[in-house]
Amino acid sequence: MTQTESKPLINHRNTLSYLRVNKTLALKIMILFNRPSRIFISGLAIALSVLAMHHLGINSIRMEATYTFNPMIVFISVVVAMAAATAGMFIIFRVLPYYPYDAVKIVAAALIAIAVNGMHYTGLGALTYYYTPQETFEDSELIDGTTLAESILYLEIVLSIASEVVVSNFQSHYIHRLRARMRGCVQTGTSVTSSRPRVQ
Repeated sequence: MTQTESKPLINHRNTLSYLRVNKTLALKIMILFNRPSRIFISGLAIALSVLAMHHLGINSIRMEATYTFNPMIVFISVVVAMAAATAGMFIIFRVLPYYPYDAVKIVAAALIAIAVNGMHYTGLGALTYYYTPQETFEDSELIDGTTLAESILYLEIVLSIASEVVVSNFQSHYIHRLRARMRGCVQTGTSVTSSRPRVQ
């Protein structure tokens, strides 16, 4: 007569896996929102760069006209640049290390594009031009619009390739380091609250 083996009241293996998953999830959440000031500062830096580019470009235009700004629309353009740039930085430096997929990269790139183009075209909507004839106006020293557009396009291609190489190398090192820290915290049973990895 064979005795039926009694099942344990607690499956320790499943319990251990459950605790490990909870610890990993808590660690991920902690890192996602760790040091938000760095994400804010990086978003602010991008927004200020876009604003500087936009207004320098506006001031470089020479024509027989004067213009005025609508302060409210200018403020909205600043908010658009800041919000989209900060969201893009959050995805790049907080979400992408866990999910290094092309779709996540596309979302981050789209947000940065919204920050740049959204601010630019919203800022243009704040301008009102007034025709002002000028007797001394000369266009001989000005750059042709087509030449300027082509120069900017070629420069943008070069800068995009260079930035992609730099960011890819940095991100690969960053992801490996972050995953090693997470494995160490989970395997050694280190408390999530006591182990605060320094996230760049």
